[in-house]
Amino acid sequence: MDTSSQSMFPRIVLYLVGYGLRYLAAGFLTGAVLPTFGVLMVGYISVWGPEMPFLGVLSLLLPIDAQGNAEIDGDDIMRAFALLTLIVAALAEAVKAIQRLLQLSASSGHEAGMKSSRLRSLRVPLILITIVFATSALAFVIGGAAQVASRFAMLGIIAFMYVIAMGSLTLYKVIDMMAEGILALVRPGSEVASI
Repeated sequence: MDTSSQSMFPRIVLYLVGYGLRYLAAGFLTGAVLPTFGVLMVGYISVWGPEMPFLGVLSLLLPIDAQGNAEIDGDDIMRAFALLTLIVAALAEAVKAIQRLLQLSASSGHEAGMKSSRLRSLRVPLILITIVFATSALAFVIGGAAQVASRFAMLGIIAFMYVIAMGSLTLYKVIDMMAEGILALVRPGSEVASI
């Protein structure tokens, strides 16, 4: 076995670990996006009612029988979540690649400065999620579609989903930072690329 293939094996393993972590992180990002869209739908329904003609496109993706009923079981939900996670991972990776190509990300500086800027980049999505949840909760309360007792229960559910979305987004960012650190080791031009 020559030395070039010996030095390639650790790089391949690091790539696999880095992108495996990115996929895991995308699962948490999906866990932040789904509750946010769910609460957004609650706000929409509270204000404009349950008619959502723009969701008619999704009927093409559902397993509908001859009577027009859709049956979804646990396996379908897990497959849909895995597919959505893969799509979110691919989109997140494409955005990061475009940022690197356009040199929008901080390519110079100390490691601590890069980590703090990555953590600062978490601020905008957290604020956006907070605005969506607060607006949807306000729309639900103002809409007055429910009894007072069920309104408080729904607000409790919205608050619980808010905690899940915020926690998922934070975990996404932490795991993504770990993956970025691993992938930085094997990127061309990295000082540590020759392991």
